[in-house]
Amino acid sequence: MPVLRHALAGLLAALVVSVGELIAIEFRAESVRFGPLLGAFFVLFGWLAPLLVVMGAGIGLLEVLFARTRWLASFRLGARHLISARTDPERFASVFATACGALALVGVMRVAVDVFQENFHSAAMIAWAIALSALPALLAAVIAAAFVQWAATWLGRAIGSLASPRGAIFILLGGALGVLAFFSQRLADIDQSIALAPYAWPFAVVIAYLLMLLVVLRIRRRGWVFGVTFAIALGTLAISAFAYDGARGTRRLVEQGSIGGQRLLRFYAGISDRDGDGHAAFFGGGDCDDGDASIHPDAPDPPGDGIDSDCFGGDGAPDVRGVMGDGAYAGTPSTTRKKNVLLIMIDALRPDHLGAQGYERETSPRIDAFADEAVVFENAIASSSRSVRSIPSMFTGLYAGQIEYGAEYLYPSVKLENELLAEVAQREGYQTVACMGTDYFSRVGHFFQGFDEVTQPAAAPREEPARCGIAALDELATGFTSESEPFFLWVHHFNVHLPYLPDRVASRFGPEPMDQYDTEITLADREVGRMLDALHERGLDEDTIVVLFSDHGEAFDEHGNRGHSTTLYEEEVRSTLMIRAPGIAPRRVSETVGMVDLAPTIRDLVGWSGRPQIAGRSLVPWLRGRSPDWSTRPLFMELLPDGLFPYDQKAVRIGDDKLMWWVRDGTTMLSDLAADPAESRDHWEDHPERAEAMMDTLRAWTAMARPGNDRRVVASQHLLDHVPPMDHRLALRFDGFEVLGLDLPSQRVHREGTIPATFYYRVDERVDEDLFFYVDLRDDSGRPFHDFHAHHFPLNGSFRTPEWRPGQIIADPIEIVVPRDVGLGEWTFSLSVLDERRQPLVFRHGAREGRTESLPTITVLPAQAE
Repeated sequence: MPVLRHALAGLLAALVVSVGELIAIEFRAESVRFGPLLGAFFVLFGWLAPLLVVMGAGIGLLEVLFARTRWLASFRLGARHLISARTDPERFASVFATACGALALVGVMRVAVDVFQENFHSAAMIAWAIALSALPALLAAVIAAAFVQWAATWLGRAIGSLASPRGAIFILLGGALGVLAFFSQRLADIDQSIALAPYAWPFAVVIAYLLMLLVVLRIRRRGWVFGVTFAIALGTLAISAFAYDGARGTRRLVEQGSIGGQRLLRFYAGISDRDGDGHAAFFGGGDCDDGDASIHPDAPDPPGDGIDSDCFGGDGAPDVRGVMGDGAYAGTPSTTRKKNVLLIMIDALRPDHLGAQGYERETSPRIDAFADEAVVFENAIASSSRSVRSIPSMFTGLYAGQIEYGAEYLYPSVKLENELLAEVAQREGYQTVACMGTDYFSRVGHFFQGFDEVTQPAAAPREEPARCGIAALDELATGFTSESEPFFLWVHHFNVHLPYLPDRVASRFGPEPMDQYDTEITLADREVGRMLDALHERGLDEDTIVVLFSDHGEAFDEHGNRGHSTTLYEEEVRSTLMIRAPGIAPRRVSETVGMVDLAPTIRDLVGWSGRPQIAGRSLVPWLRGRSPDWSTRPLFMELLPDGLFPYDQKAVRIGDDKLMWWVRDGTTMLSDLAADPAESRDHWEDHPERAEAMMDTLRAWTAMARPGNDRRVVASQHLLDHVPPMDHRLALRFDGFEVLGLDLPSQRVHREGTIPATFYYRVDERVDEDLFFYVDLRDDSGRPFHDFHAHHFPLNGSFRTPEWRPGQIIADPIEIVVPRDVGLGEWTFSLSVLDERRQPLVFRHGAREGRTESLPTITVLPAQAE
């Protein structure tokens, strides 16, 4: 029976793919133990088998319908001819002609859909236009098929016995795989952060299924296997659902070593999460009450209410204020008081790729020479592997979760209530200038508070930051004396950041991403040298504290990731930190310190007034040659979800021990960095008491973090109990919800200013898809501005549409930065809501339907500095 045959093929395919995953785990993870490896195989098979068995049964059912429906007889005959192995040039050509005709039809219709959606706003008009375009599209497909039929017939006669329909199918499959491989490689070349294995995984599953189907076709007796097949599939799924939480070694291999494990976990955890709080009771979710969305592992847990809201430690959280830090200011050396401060930052620079820290390639001769004159902190740890979190952390001395964030238009804005280093410098009479190698941070609200002047060109050449910095030195240091106004200068180099070598400069070390990365380091090293030479030539060495640092590291598949912002492994959080200061002797410091220590260190070095209680600690004792005992000091790291980055991870490091917690998945891992610096395996079972104590510290610290940064607190603050008055009514009804309208306080905005807007939604029924809200800025002809990024998830990821509940009224405020190169004059907002495939949804407004709605007109004025 076809249903049984295909179900069994699905079961065998699950077995084959699970074996393939074990091979992938062996390559992607080191020091794999047999027990966790066997557990990973069981879990992956348990998750894959039900899905592939059901998929196979569905395909088998379709085969039954196809075989027994009378009016499909001619199609069945054609299908038998299609897979024939007999030499027949005409049918050989027909296979190519059919494939090319179908491709032409799909291609023409796809272009038509894009054109009509761009030019029509009525769904009815779009539908009629597409329908009318079907006839010319079909004509184009027939013409293409006729030409291919003629050419392929001639080819079939030339190749002789290979010209069979089945041969044509194999040729087409081979060609399709070749094209896929070509475009995959091109995609990887364009964006080196893309790992291709996850994208190839679904194709591998399909291929395994087809191969197993060929095996099953040779099995004669298979009726009895149907029940056994489903019993195995459901049994393994049930066991893995209940046992997964305690299988620590297995969890790490499944979620980080396998290719498809995390996708499967999120699928099963999602469908079993009854209260929609992002944590399931099974599959390791750790939700101790899956019927209450306010109770989950990362919920705030205020003491005294009698509820264990975070499923940890009972009501409330243990007090860890003693480990939060207080600045630990040590006193200003006389040789550094009121000196200039030059910050040279190289974004995404890994310290272990510098000669000064033992790298075998000659990537950094100028930085190495600088290191010989500086105090080098060999083990500096960023508080986050995401720049928009780690840089404010360095400049405030607070951990990412302690900073007050405002509106998050893709990137989290920094509220004015935070005190950043440039503000302190400005208050102390310093001239403050920033020379940026990118305009990436221009859309982060209040990111540059305290700077008198900021230069941040778009698509800047790698020479630009040093050029700007040298020009700033000429202006800032003119007639400099010890009594004149000192400067605080930040020079930010961005070229070591992805994408590497975008201007096609030849890679010095080879074609691989790491080779290109190292080449970018050599180019950044040259620019650092220019900046240091300029400082020396102007006689400022003895009057300037120079800090050379990075905001985080960079991954190269050490744990299945490339780039940064996705994990808290050492390759992504290890940072460069070197400080050269007048009167401070060069030395090496092996003690682990945090990049969060940068702010109190600079405050301490230059003697600025005020000693705020912050998490960072001054490194001045280390600079002066003393060695405080910080062996028990916890250092915290975080990836907080925001905008397009859903990652939610936390970690704590004490000495050489490091515990990571994947909050959404419930996964934990203890690393012993002294014995296992590559973090190749979980050491929890080796040191369970130490691991539990560190987990208690991390959970308690998380529970005490700023409540305003908890996404569920943010969501609750934007739920309304009634429909408010609003500036502009819209009444756009989508399936499941309505866009009621928006507030737009001002319709006049300056270039590089912000447009504050608040949209209002009413939820009518559950929304299953994760929808994306897209606001365009369009000119009079309806064309969107090319670099106006007003797209976001509701509340910038804090309250996404699958979490909505019927009856809720939601206020969704956004602050949209207007690019500097937008044309002056009138522009029109337009709103679209996109599905998970980034296709616009249809809305109804009375009797009218559409996909894009025009919003009020905005008048763009010159920048206030123009």
